[in-house]
Amino acid sequence: MTNATLSVEAYLGTIRFAAGRNEGTNANSRQIRNTLFAEKTLLATGGDMRSPP
Repeated sequence: MTNATLSVEAYLGTIRFAAGRNEGTNANSRQIRNTLFAEKTLLATGGDMRSPP
Protein backbone atom coordinates (compact mmCIF):
# COMPACT_ATOMS: atom_id res chain seq x y z
CA MET A 1 0.00 0.00 0.00
CA THR A 2 1.16 3.50 -0.76
CA ASN A 3 1.22 6.36 1.73
CA ALA A 4 -1.86 7.80 -0.01
CA THR A 5 -3.72 4.52 0.48
CA LEU A 6 -2.75 4.41 4.14
CA SER A 7 -3.92 7.98 4.72
CA VAL A 8 -7.24 7.19 3.01
CA GLU A 9 -7.63 4.13 5.25
CA ALA A 10 -6.93 6.24 8.34
CA TYR A 11 -9.42 8.90 7.21
CA LEU A 12 -12.15 6.32 6.59
CA GLY A 13 -11.46 4.70 9.95
CA THR A 14 -12.06 8.06 11.63
CA ILE A 15 -15.37 8.52 9.79
CA ARG A 16 -16.47 4.96 10.65
CA PHE A 17 -15.66 5.52 14.33
CA ALA A 18 -17.61 8.80 14.43
CA ALA A 19 -20.58 7.26 12.60
CA GLY A 20 -20.57 4.16 14.79
CA ARG A 21 -20.81 6.20 17.99
CA ASN A 22 -24.20 7.60 16.99
CA GLU A 23 -26.03 4.64 15.44
CA GLY A 24 -29.80 4.43 15.68
CA THR A 25 -31.35 7.54 14.17
CA ASN A 26 -32.43 7.85 10.55
CA ALA A 27 -30.00 10.69 9.89
CA ASN A 28 -27.08 8.71 11.26
CA SER A 29 -28.09 5.57 9.38
CA ARG A 30 -28.07 7.65 6.19
CA GLN A 31 -24.64 9.01 7.12
CA ILE A 32 -23.31 5.48 7.63
CA ARG A 33 -24.68 4.39 4.23
CA ASN A 34 -23.09 7.44 2.58
CA THR A 35 -19.81 6.73 4.33
CA LEU A 36 -19.78 3.12 3.13
CA PHE A 37 -20.53 4.28 -0.44
CA ALA A 38 -17.71 6.82 -0.27
CA GLU A 39 -15.41 4.13 1.10
CA LYS A 40 -16.19 1.76 -1.78
CA THR A 41 -15.69 4.60 -4.29
CA LEU A 42 -12.34 5.61 -2.76
CA LEU A 43 -11.07 2.05 -2.74
CA ALA A 44 -12.26 1.44 -6.32
CA THR A 45 -10.47 4.55 -7.58
CA GLY A 46 -7.33 3.96 -5.54
CA GLY A 47 -8.05 7.07 -3.48
CA ASP A 48 -8.36 9.37 -6.51
CA MET A 49 -11.81 10.97 -6.43
CA ARG A 50 -11.29 12.74 -9.77
CA SER A 51 -11.83 9.51 -11.73
CA PRO A 52 -15.10 7.54 -11.65
CA PRO A 53 -14.93 3.96 -10.34
